[in-house]
Amino acid sequence: MSHKARVKGKAGKGQFASSFAFSKATNKLNDLSAKSWAGVFNYAVPLSPKSRLVAKVSATGVTANDPFVDIKSHREGRSGVVTDFDFTRYSSLDRTTADVSAEFIHRLNQKTTLSFLAGYNRVAREDYPVIGDGITNSTITGQAKIRYRKGMKYSTSFKYRFEKTSDPFVSGRGLFEANGSETLELLLDTAGTPSAWLFYFQREGLRYQSITTEPTDYHEVSLSSTFRPSAKTSLNLKVKGVMDKNGDLDSLDVKHSKLNGNLSLTFMPDLKWTLSGGVSYGMEKSRGPVAVALFDG
Repeated sequence: MSHKARVKGKAGKGQFASSFAFSKATNKLNDLSAKSWAGVFNYAVPLSPKSRLVAKVSATGVTANDPFVDIKSHREGRSGVVTDFDFTRYSSLDRTTADVSAEFIHRLNQKTTLSFLAGYNRVAREDYPVIGDGITNSTITGQAKIRYRKGMKYSTSFKYRFEKTSDPFVSGRGLFEANGSETLELLLDTAGTPSAWLFYFQREGLRYQSITTEPTDYHEVSLSSTFRPSAKTSLNLKVKGVMDKNGDLDSLDVKHSKLNGNLSLTFMPDLKWTLSGGVSYGMEKSRGPVAVALFDG
């Protein structure tokens, strides 16, 4: 089941367009369901004969049922400690996402256009990785772009983009469980002493496996050019370089660098035939020293 509504019109000197959608999906076999909603609002306004501002706001939300998992108790019906491993599987899909961006576009002359973009993204999760203490991801984005176009014969663009992210998804705030966590508390047996054997089952509640290689700092530079010496021939060049890193984790220091280039030639001798060829180059370098946990058992 889904519903959607759209509204557009004028406000002041600018124009806006907005939409809102709601949907619900249900599994009839187990009666579990998930609900989602999404809203978008775009506004564009001219600031001068050569400049304009484009603002965008969007938000989404997802909520899913949390099924109860019934597991047979350990040592049920026998002497000693009876441990109940029943649990509720809280959905990691539950989240609320918000995006806000504004782009300023200015035409320097008939051939050159300059633009600046700033954006903010926020993802709030309810129950991941800890119930009631979900991680909130925030990303600040900045971008500058210049484009030059000389009729249909030649065009080129250069762009720089950066992103600064706090708590990238699935970092779990670190590779290992933090000291003082209730998960690390040992169960007690009937004599009141810690039961190390039962503690083995508790490892499933630890978050040492929740690690990420997603960056906290991201930088991108790209160049794209197209040259058309004739109506039948076009030459395209694309170069993109990326550097990112994440040094905020407790045991992992991640760095990546990428460089990709592509050069292609297209020739159309007539309306029925197209000949094309090209060459590409790619380089990727990763650095990720990690501290590995050693368990005594």
